[in-house]
Amino acid sequence: MTHPSDIAAYIDDYEGELARRGRAPRTRSSYRWTLWKFCDAYPTLNVADVTREDCERFLNRWTALKPATLAQRAAALAGFFRWLYKRHVITADPMADVARPKRQRPEITDVRLEAFTN
Repeated sequence: MTHPSDIAAYIDDYEGELARRGRAPRTRSSYRWTLWKFCDAYPTLNVADVTREDCERFLNRWTALKPATLAQRAAALAGFFRWLYKRHVITADPMADVARPKRQRPEITDVRLEAFTN
């Protein structure tokens, strides 16, 4: 059994969950990278003590990136903490109320639509 105070101990288990859900290897790798960066940022933080402010402070490091990249970082944290919450490892999800950027869908122009239909 993994120790509940060790965030890093849950990363492999979460990645396994993502694989079972059919997430692409590249997505799993990106999520794993983000979660390890979170561990590096808070090496002594107990998983049960992670707060909304901790998550926001971590995500604020990436605000200069493209919105899609920032959304991916936020999705990795949100999915991880939601997974821990559903498994009763933590009593509250610190990402539940964190504002996340919307992923912008590419605009479909007449030229692009024509390319799809030909």
